[in-house]
Amino acid sequence: MQQIVETGKSFGIRVMLEFDMPGHSRIWANGYPDLVIDCDLPGSQPLLDPTGPVYDVLDGLLSEFSGLQDSGYVHLGGDEVSSMACWEQSAKVQAFMKQEGLPAGNMTALREYFQYQVQLVVQKHGLASVFWQEVFEVGSKLLPTTVINSWGNNHSVVDVARAG
Repeated sequence: MQQIVETGKSFGIRVMLEFDMPGHSRIWANGYPDLVIDCDLPGSQPLLDPTGPVYDVLDGLLSEFSGLQDSGYVHLGGDEVSSMACWEQSAKVQAFMKQEGLPAGNMTALREYFQYQVQLVVQKHGLASVFWQEVFEVGSKLLPTTVINSWGNNHSVVDVARAG
């Protein structure tokens, strides 16, 4: 990774880390199987477990990779969360939601909670978070330093700019 970063610098390119979450978690399960809530429901997708350990793992990864990138940003993905059924059917997740005072069964509120918590971890390292536009579109609470990476139509860019 250090070679990639140095090569990028030589061409005027800044390398940005991306830890895609809460979706795209099958790859996370290869190294951290306990971080994933998975289920066998048709059409469902595994998601990172929002109940705790993922925040410590992200903190550790950011500490480990802090010297390997110089962009000042960390991309947290947030895209392509097509189903939150695995969270919804998890007793562990439901108990966590109750403990945190999140509305029962409101997976959008849980997603917002999760994405805000990962922003706080990134901020702790003096970095700014970047998300794909879907995070903005679902109305997640964003820190003022958070950047939205828009890939869609011009309306999303205008909406993000208007929101500050």
